[in-house]
Amino acid sequence: MGKQRTSTIVNEAEARASALRSIESQLDFGPNLSVRIYIETINQARVKLGNLNDIAARLEVERDAFREAEAKVQELSSRILKAVHARFGADSDEYKMAGGTTRSERKRPVRRAKEEGEATDKA
Repeated sequence: MGKQRTSTIVNEAEARASALRSIESQLDFGPNLSVRIYIETINQARVKLGNLNDIAARLEVERDAFREAEAKVQELSSRILKAVHARFGADSDEYKMAGGTTRSERKRPVRRAKEEGEATDKA
């Protein structure tokens, strides 16, 4: 499983909420600004973080499964192309239609002519 995400903001908020409770357990600063609301909001963020970590773990499993399926497709594609090559030949239209590059279309390497003064023996 991958690395679990954490939240510095939520961790610091939990420490602050703990400190505020030690001042007074029902500390209230007016509408929508109390220790109780603060703790509820922190807990909601913790739940969201847990959900995010669950989704990330499932995503990693699915990513691994996809990579495995993709490797199977790649291996089968290679085998299919080789089978077409074996059956119809390397210069056939069928091989080209299957996605192969015919021998006659392959780019030939160009050899450089040695320039004068270039040493032929490397000592």
